[in-house]
Amino acid sequence: MANHDTFAPKLGDFTSSAPPARLSPLRLVVAAMVFLLSVVMAAGMNASVDDTFITLTYARNLVETGFPYWHPSLPPVEGFTSLGHVLLIALVHATGPDPVVASAVVTLTSLALLFAALAHALRGMTFLAYAAGLLTFGACTSLNTWVSNGLDAVPYTLAFFLAYLSTLHAHEARRLSILTALALIGLVLMRPEGMIIAPVVLVHFWLTNRPTSADRRTSVLLTAAPIVVIFALTAWRLWAFGYPLPNTFYAKASATRTIEVLQGLEYTWTWVSSSFGALVLATLIAMRLGLTPVVHLCFVFGTIALVILEGGDSHPESRFFLPLLPLLAVDVARLVNVCSHVPGGNLRAVAIIIASLLFVRQTDNAAVHHGSRLVPPHLLRGVDKITSDQKGTLEMVLGSGASAWAATAQRLAAVAFTDDQIGAVDVGAIAYVTRRPVLDAMGLNHAGIAHAPRPEDFANKWGNLRFDKVAEAAPPIIYPAFPWQTDFSFDDLVTGRHACGPLARDLSFRVAPFVDALEESYLCTAVKDADSGLVLNFLAHRTAYDTARLSGLDYTQSNCLPGLVAACPY
Repeated sequence: MANHDTFAPKLGDFTSSAPPARLSPLRLVVAAMVFLLSVVMAAGMNASVDDTFITLTYARNLVETGFPYWHPSLPPVEGFTSLGHVLLIALVHATGPDPVVASAVVTLTSLALLFAALAHALRGMTFLAYAAGLLTFGACTSLNTWVSNGLDAVPYTLAFFLAYLSTLHAHEARRLSILTALALIGLVLMRPEGMIIAPVVLVHFWLTNRPTSADRRTSVLLTAAPIVVIFALTAWRLWAFGYPLPNTFYAKASATRTIEVLQGLEYTWTWVSSSFGALVLATLIAMRLGLTPVVHLCFVFGTIALVILEGGDSHPESRFFLPLLPLLAVDVARLVNVCSHVPGGNLRAVAIIIASLLFVRQTDNAAVHHGSRLVPPHLLRGVDKITSDQKGTLEMVLGSGASAWAATAQRLAAVAFTDDQIGAVDVGAIAYVTRRPVLDAMGLNHAGIAHAPRPEDFANKWGNLRFDKVAEAAPPIIYPAFPWQTDFSFDDLVTGRHACGPLARDLSFRVAPFVDALEESYLCTAVKDADSGLVLNFLAHRTAYDTARLSGLDYTQSNCLPGLVAACPY
């Protein structure tokens, strides 16, 4: 390989400090086409997540009240994981668009900037390598999943990748820049993991670089900036919420550190065996060939270690590993770039591209195997959704699942008074649509439940389910199912047996352990809609929810919890 030095780990190949290789019109077109491909694939997925409504609720309340309340009448709680994401949505919402549209603006803008940053990072490579990196990134099922549901994964991936690129630049220049400091601050604001990553990046910089005397003072000041933000953010959390981390971290925490790490290892294995994690092989090969900067390896394997230590994530679509996708795409491009410069290497380059695309599409098969709610993207379905004039804004932006959950929430709002508290399992859509104070039985938005004792074998799950704690507050209404479960019986919830209709697999969270806490105070209530005939099942408090509230409605009530009545009210 005569020109092997061309492919040595020179940071200039991936940062703007090197003489820029301008993107040709053809390369710009390729980047735009892959971006549009990703958007259309995301539109066809309908991978709705109720947690998105939680973020939208906080963002709306921030604009309306000046503070990120879950509800102004409830104690402050940090039920959102990404402060930066809430701030971005609130900023767009404050200019006019509703929070749902604001969420789409933030997500799509972040995705477009990610493609621009990746195209910039690959600009000095061959056309085949450039296209390989963009396709590996844009065709990934996990990426398109998180584009489609509006959570913080895509904006956080952007912050992570910008921090990575600016860190490479800092090591090449042997000094920190304002852009590096701003990128690290953005990472800190986007997710709590940034409070660990940023200091580690800065320590590594000072251990491996000696800025000149002229640059040293500036670099010291720029080092202090992210650290000051970390301390200020922690102090604000302690003052506003009473805890140094978001409430979600406490609600989902395993019973012991050992269980947490084992969960993290299982999550990592699933990512490698059933998703785009197999692309780490490209990183290892590039490392073996001497193509990968040390900083790159630190970002990749440091993130893997951090995810293992925090126990992974309950979502099956590799959310916590998504920030690594653009870095792994760069590694794929590096290998294709090397192959493109040797005789007969184009065939090997094509083989690498095909293998990479198979890896990033592998989540489709995993979703079927594991029975997750992930729907394989379909270009025609995405095109149909985008071009259809029959879709409402909510369904267009967050998927048909979100639209169905909102419909359930609207039916709850029709039978609840304005100041009624509602206890629920999945609380996002209910809180966003009804605007009622919602008590989160999972504890994501309820500090008391998040910090309540849990079983000794409790592993990182959706939350610390405690209906007994919700019952102590005596909310007039408890909705014990998930919002998409409009066809269920109370016996389904208590026993798990099929009684009145199809049950989602997520009914692993049974009401049974909490029957004693509920049966003395709650009646099983069913209200039938006069127009559609749809039945809304919920638990109504015996005293706080008197039958006068149901006057004029077609309803039934029964003392079904003690007897585990198997029949539907209707």
